Amino acid sequence: MKTEALDEQSVIHEAMTVLLDYLDPAKVAKFLAARLISGAGYRALRERLFAGQTVETLARKIHEFERDTPPRTEPQS
Repeated sequence: MKTEALDEQSVIHEAMTVLLDYLDPAKVAKFLAARLISGAGYRALRERLFAGQTVETLARKIHEFERDTPPRTEPQS
């Protein structure tokens, strides 16, 4: 069986995609701010994840996400 080494950045990107698929961006940001990931603080992680981004590009991505994502319905109990 052949295994493939995982690239840290691609794993982080995939995890962020999953989080953003199930949580709104504000909740993802709150989660990241509250957790230490891979021994790095939120600030270091934020700098890696959003390198080269501006407030404008991030805001555009958030608006596109909100526009393209159907509202989630809470499970009925």
